[in-house]
Amino acid sequence: MHEIGQELKQAREEQGLTLEALSSSTLIAKKYLKALEEGDFDQFPGEVYLKGALRKYATEVGLDPEPLLTRYTGTEAQAENQDTEQQKPVEKKKPMPEAVVKNYNTVRRINKGRLAMFVLVLALLFVGVRAILISADSPASTEPPSLEDNELPGDQTPDDQPAPDGEPADEEEPEDVEEQEPEMRIEAENIQGGERFTVYNADSLVVDLSFSDRCWVRAHTDGSQEFEHTFSAGDERSLRAENEIRFRFGAVTVVTLTVNGETIDLPQTGSTYTVEIVLAEED
Repeated sequence: MHEIGQELKQAREEQGLTLEALSSSTLIAKKYLKALEEGDFDQFPGEVYLKGALRKYATEVGLDPEPLLTRYTGTEAQAENQDTEQQKPVEKKKPMPEAVVKNYNTVRRINKGRLAMFVLVLALLFVGVRAILISADSPASTEPPSLEDNELPGDQTPDDQPAPDGEPADEEEPEDVEEQEPEMRIEAENIQGGERFTVYNADSLVVDLSFSDRCWVRAHTDGSQEFEHTFSAGDERSLRAENEIRFRFGAVTVVTLTVNGETIDLPQTGSTYTVEIVLAEED
Protein backbone atom coordinates (compact mmCIF):
# COMPACT_ATOMS: atom_id res chain seq x y z
CA MET A 1 0.00 0.00 0.00
CA HIS A 2 2.93 2.35 0.70
CA GLU A 3 4.10 1.92 -2.91
CA ILE A 4 0.71 3.20 -4.18
CA GLY A 5 1.08 6.32 -2.02
CA GLN A 6 4.62 6.97 -3.31
CA GLU A 7 3.38 6.82 -6.92
CA LEU A 8 0.61 9.33 -6.13
CA LYS A 9 3.00 11.70 -4.38
CA GLN A 10 5.60 11.51 -7.18
CA ALA A 11 2.95 12.28 -9.80
CA ARG A 12 1.64 15.24 -7.75
CA GLU A 13 5.12 16.71 -7.40
CA GLU A 14 5.77 16.24 -11.12
CA GLN A 15 2.59 18.24 -11.79
CA GLY A 16 3.81 20.95 -9.42
CA LEU A 17 0.74 20.65 -7.20
CA THR A 18 0.67 21.13 -3.48
CA LEU A 19 -1.63 19.22 -1.12
CA GLU A 20 -3.61 22.43 -0.58
CA ALA A 21 -4.17 22.90 -4.34
CA LEU A 22 -5.05 19.24 -4.82
CA SER A 23 -7.54 19.39 -1.92
CA SER A 24 -9.17 22.45 -3.50
CA SER A 25 -9.56 20.79 -6.91
CA THR A 26 -10.70 17.35 -5.66
CA LEU A 27 -12.72 18.58 -2.63
CA ILE A 28 -10.92 15.96 -0.54
CA ALA A 29 -9.64 16.99 2.90
CA LYS A 30 -5.89 17.47 3.08
CA LYS A 31 -5.44 14.89 5.84
CA TYR A 32 -6.97 12.20 3.62
CA LEU A 33 -4.72 13.17 0.69
CA LYS A 34 -1.72 12.90 2.97
CA ALA A 35 -2.97 9.53 4.27
CA LEU A 36 -3.11 8.27 0.68
CA GLU A 37 0.50 9.32 0.03
CA GLU A 38 1.70 7.69 3.26
CA GLY A 39 -0.30 4.52 2.70
CA ASP A 40 -2.18 5.02 5.93
CA PHE A 41 -5.56 3.89 4.60
CA ASP A 42 -6.98 3.27 8.04
CA GLN A 43 -7.63 7.01 8.33
CA PHE A 44 -10.60 6.75 5.97
CA PRO A 45 -14.06 6.21 7.50
CA GLY A 46 -15.00 3.53 4.96
CA GLU A 47 -13.84 1.44 1.99
CA VAL A 48 -16.09 3.27 -0.45
CA TYR A 49 -14.75 6.68 0.59
CA LEU A 50 -11.16 5.41 0.33
CA LYS A 51 -11.58 4.09 -3.21
CA GLY A 52 -13.35 7.27 -4.32
CA ALA A 53 -10.55 9.41 -2.97
CA LEU A 54 -7.91 7.20 -4.59
CA ARG A 55 -9.70 7.45 -7.93
CA LYS A 56 -9.98 11.31 -7.81
CA TYR A 57 -6.35 11.73 -6.66
CA ALA A 58 -4.99 9.55 -9.48
CA THR A 59 -7.14 11.20 -12.13
CA GLU A 60 -6.17 14.69 -10.97
CA VAL A 61 -2.40 13.98 -11.16
CA GLY A 62 -2.69 12.25 -14.56
CA LEU A 63 -2.56 8.60 -13.49
CA ASP A 64 -4.87 5.77 -14.57
CA PRO A 65 -6.86 4.95 -11.41
CA GLU A 66 -7.91 1.42 -12.43
CA PRO A 67 -4.51 -0.32 -12.06
CA LEU A 68 -4.04 1.41 -8.70
CA LEU A 69 -7.46 0.25 -7.50
CA THR A 70 -6.76 -3.29 -8.70
CA ARG A 71 -3.42 -3.36 -6.86
CA TYR A 72 -5.09 -1.97 -3.75
CA THR A 73 -7.88 -4.53 -3.87
CA GLY A 74 -5.49 -7.46 -4.37
CA THR A 75 -3.17 -6.28 -1.60
CA GLU A 76 -6.07 -5.78 0.78
CA ALA A 77 -7.54 -9.24 0.06
CA GLN A 78 -4.13 -10.90 0.57
CA ALA A 79 -3.66 -9.12 3.88
CA GLU A 80 -7.07 -10.18 5.09
CA ASN A 81 -6.37 -13.84 4.18
CA GLN A 82 -3.10 -13.75 6.11
CA ASP A 83 -4.82 -12.29 9.12
CA THR A 84 -7.54 -14.89 8.95
CA GLU A 85 -5.05 -17.76 8.75
CA GLN A 86 -3.11 -16.38 11.70
CA GLN A 87 -6.22 -15.92 13.80
CA LYS A 88 -7.86 -19.27 12.93
CA PRO A 89 -7.17 -21.75 15.70
CA VAL A 90 -6.11 -25.25 14.77
CA GLU A 91 -8.78 -27.71 15.80
CA LYS A 92 -7.56 -30.93 17.24
CA LYS A 93 -9.56 -34.08 16.79
CA LYS A 94 -10.88 -35.29 20.04
CA PRO A 95 -10.38 -38.93 20.64
CA MET A 96 -13.54 -40.96 20.60
CA PRO A 97 -14.55 -41.93 24.11
CA GLU A 98 -14.03 -45.58 24.95
CA ALA A 99 -17.70 -46.07 25.78
CA VAL A 100 -18.71 -44.75 22.36
CA VAL A 101 -16.27 -47.11 20.66
CA LYS A 102 -17.69 -50.05 22.56
CA ASN A 103 -21.27 -49.09 21.72
CA TYR A 104 -20.38 -48.66 18.05
CA ASN A 105 -18.81 -52.11 17.88
CA THR A 106 -21.85 -53.59 19.64
CA VAL A 107 -24.22 -51.99 17.15
CA ARG A 108 -22.15 -53.34 14.27
CA ARG A 109 -22.31 -56.86 15.68
CA ILE A 110 -26.09 -56.57 16.18
CA ASN A 111 -26.62 -55.31 12.62
CA LYS A 112 -24.51 -58.15 11.21
CA GLY A 113 -26.58 -60.67 13.17
CA ARG A 114 -29.84 -59.19 11.89
CA LEU A 115 -28.56 -59.22 8.31
CA ALA A 116 -27.58 -62.88 8.60
CA MET A 117 -31.01 -63.75 10.03
CA PHE A 118 -32.74 -61.86 7.20
CA VAL A 119 -30.69 -63.73 4.56
CA LEU A 120 -31.50 -67.06 6.22
CA VAL A 121 -35.26 -66.32 6.21
CA LEU A 122 -35.13 -65.38 2.51
CA ALA A 123 -33.31 -68.63 1.69
CA LEU A 124 -35.91 -70.70 3.55
CA LEU A 125 -38.76 -68.91 1.77
CA PHE A 126 -37.13 -69.53 -1.61
CA VAL A 127 -36.68 -73.25 -0.89
CA GLY A 128 -40.31 -73.58 0.28
CA VAL A 129 -41.77 -71.82 -2.76
CA ARG A 130 -39.61 -73.88 -5.11
CA ALA A 131 -40.81 -77.13 -3.47
CA ILE A 132 -44.46 -76.06 -3.85
CA LEU A 133 -43.99 -75.23 -7.53
CA ILE A 134 -42.25 -78.56 -8.24
CA SER A 135 -45.02 -80.53 -6.53
CA ALA A 136 -47.67 -78.60 -8.48
CA ASP A 137 -45.95 -79.31 -11.82
CA SER A 138 -45.45 -83.04 -11.20
CA PRO A 139 -47.77 -85.28 -13.29
CA ALA A 140 -50.70 -86.96 -11.60
CA SER A 141 -50.69 -90.66 -10.91
CA THR A 142 -51.07 -92.70 -14.08
CA GLU A 143 -52.42 -95.80 -12.40
CA PRO A 144 -55.69 -96.87 -14.09
CA PRO A 145 -58.76 -96.61 -11.88
CA SER A 146 -59.98 -99.90 -10.50
CA LEU A 147 -63.07 -101.31 -12.12
CA GLU A 148 -65.92 -102.36 -9.93
CA ASP A 149 -67.60 -105.68 -10.50
CA ASN A 150 -69.54 -105.84 -13.75
CA GLU A 151 -68.20 -102.38 -14.70
CA LEU A 152 -66.84 -102.02 -18.20
CA PRO A 153 -64.34 -99.46 -19.42
CA GLY A 154 -65.70 -96.43 -21.18
CA ASP A 155 -68.93 -96.49 -19.17
CA GLN A 156 -70.18 -99.43 -21.26
CA THR A 157 -73.00 -101.52 -19.96
CA PRO A 158 -73.37 -105.21 -20.74
CA ASP A 159 -75.95 -104.29 -23.35
CA ASP A 160 -73.32 -102.15 -25.12
CA GLN A 161 -70.83 -105.01 -25.58
CA PRO A 162 -70.30 -106.14 -29.16
CA ALA A 163 -71.84 -109.51 -30.05
CA PRO A 164 -69.47 -112.49 -30.29
CA ASP A 165 -68.36 -113.59 -33.72
CA GLY A 166 -71.02 -115.60 -35.49
CA GLU A 167 -73.88 -114.24 -33.46
CA PRO A 168 -76.13 -111.55 -34.97
CA ALA A 169 -76.32 -108.32 -33.09
CA ASP A 170 -79.64 -107.25 -31.72
CA GLU A 171 -81.33 -105.03 -34.22
CA GLU A 172 -82.79 -101.84 -32.91
CA GLU A 173 -86.47 -101.52 -33.36
CA PRO A 174 -87.32 -98.69 -35.73
CA GLU A 175 -88.99 -95.74 -34.14
CA ASP A 176 -92.56 -95.08 -35.01
CA VAL A 177 -92.71 -92.50 -37.74
CA GLU A 178 -95.69 -90.27 -37.50
CA GLU A 179 -97.62 -90.46 -40.72
CA GLN A 180 -98.27 -87.10 -42.27
CA GLU A 181 -101.71 -86.43 -43.60
CA PRO A 182 -101.75 -85.73 -47.34
CA GLU A 183 -102.25 -82.12 -48.32
CA MET A 184 -105.56 -81.01 -49.74
CA ARG A 185 -105.60 -80.41 -53.48
CA ILE A 186 -108.23 -79.12 -55.90
CA GLU A 187 -108.63 -80.10 -59.55
CA ALA A 188 -110.73 -78.03 -62.01
CA GLU A 189 -112.60 -79.15 -65.13
CA ASN A 190 -115.02 -77.42 -67.49
CA ILE A 191 -118.70 -78.35 -67.58
CA GLN A 192 -121.60 -76.98 -69.61
CA GLY A 193 -122.17 -73.38 -68.58
CA GLY A 194 -119.48 -73.39 -65.91
CA GLU A 195 -116.76 -75.28 -64.05
CA ARG A 196 -116.42 -78.17 -61.59
CA PHE A 197 -113.85 -78.27 -58.78
CA THR A 198 -113.00 -81.63 -57.21
CA VAL A 199 -111.52 -81.45 -53.72
CA TYR A 200 -109.24 -84.29 -52.48
CA ASN A 201 -107.91 -85.05 -48.96
CA ALA A 202 -110.52 -83.05 -47.07
CA ASP A 203 -113.15 -84.12 -44.50
CA SER A 204 -115.83 -81.65 -45.63
CA LEU A 205 -116.44 -78.59 -47.73
CA VAL A 206 -116.43 -75.04 -46.36
CA VAL A 207 -117.09 -72.30 -48.89
CA ASP A 208 -116.87 -68.53 -48.27
CA LEU A 209 -118.42 -65.97 -50.61
CA SER A 210 -117.81 -62.21 -50.79
CA PHE A 211 -119.19 -59.66 -53.27
CA SER A 212 -117.82 -56.43 -54.72
CA ASP A 213 -121.13 -55.49 -56.44
CA ARG A 214 -124.75 -56.66 -56.82
CA CYS A 215 -125.07 -60.36 -57.73
CA TRP A 216 -127.91 -62.91 -57.82
CA VAL A 217 -126.96 -66.35 -56.39
CA ARG A 218 -128.74 -69.73 -56.11
CA ALA A 219 -127.01 -72.33 -53.86
CA HIS A 220 -127.53 -76.08 -53.27
CA THR A 221 -125.72 -78.18 -50.61
CA ASP A 222 -125.71 -81.98 -50.78
CA GLY A 223 -128.58 -81.96 -53.26
CA SER A 224 -130.88 -79.50 -51.42
CA GLN A 225 -131.39 -75.85 -52.19
CA GLU A 226 -129.74 -73.67 -49.53
CA PHE A 227 -130.85 -70.22 -50.66
CA GLU A 228 -131.59 -67.92 -53.60
CA HIS A 229 -130.66 -64.33 -52.89
CA THR A 230 -129.37 -61.10 -54.44
CA PHE A 231 -126.29 -59.81 -52.62
CA SER A 232 -124.93 -56.25 -52.57
CA ALA A 233 -121.36 -54.93 -52.56
CA GLY A 234 -119.58 -55.83 -49.30
CA ASP A 235 -121.89 -58.79 -48.45
CA GLU A 236 -120.44 -62.11 -47.35
CA ARG A 237 -121.82 -65.64 -46.92
CA SER A 238 -120.47 -69.03 -45.78
CA LEU A 239 -121.74 -72.55 -46.54
CA ARG A 240 -120.79 -76.03 -45.35
CA ALA A 241 -121.48 -79.44 -46.96
CA GLU A 242 -120.40 -83.03 -46.58
CA ASN A 243 -120.21 -83.97 -50.26
CA GLU A 244 -121.23 -81.30 -52.75
CA ILE A 245 -122.08 -77.59 -53.18
CA ARG A 246 -123.50 -76.12 -56.38
CA PHE A 247 -123.81 -72.37 -57.24
CA ARG A 248 -125.48 -70.43 -60.02
CA PHE A 249 -124.12 -66.86 -60.21
CA GLY A 250 -125.85 -64.05 -62.10
CA ALA A 251 -122.64 -61.93 -62.29
CA VAL A 252 -119.63 -64.16 -61.59
CA THR A 253 -117.08 -61.36 -62.13
CA VAL A 254 -118.02 -59.66 -58.81
CA VAL A 255 -117.69 -62.88 -56.73
CA THR A 256 -114.71 -64.05 -54.63
CA LEU A 257 -115.00 -67.76 -53.78
CA THR A 258 -112.82 -69.64 -51.22
CA VAL A 259 -112.91 -73.43 -50.68
CA ASN A 260 -111.43 -74.73 -47.40
CA GLY A 261 -109.25 -71.61 -47.21
CA GLU A 262 -108.02 -71.74 -50.82
CA THR A 263 -109.25 -69.05 -53.24
CA ILE A 264 -110.70 -70.30 -56.53
CA ASP A 265 -110.01 -68.40 -59.76
CA LEU A 266 -113.31 -67.54 -61.47
CA PRO A 267 -113.69 -66.14 -64.99
CA GLN A 268 -113.59 -62.35 -65.29
CA THR A 269 -115.94 -62.21 -68.27
CA GLY A 270 -119.51 -63.28 -68.89
CA SER A 271 -122.50 -63.11 -66.58
CA THR A 272 -124.45 -66.26 -65.58
CA TYR A 273 -122.08 -69.01 -64.45
CA THR A 274 -122.35 -72.42 -62.75
CA VAL A 275 -119.84 -73.62 -60.18
CA GLU A 276 -119.87 -77.15 -58.75
CA ILE A 277 -117.64 -78.17 -55.80
CA VAL A 278 -117.40 -81.91 -55.14
CA LEU A 279 -115.57 -83.76 -52.34
CA ALA A 280 -113.75 -86.94 -53.53
CA GLU A 281 -111.27 -89.53 -52.30
CA GLU A 282 -107.92 -90.41 -53.81
CA ASP A 283 -107.91 -93.64 -55.91
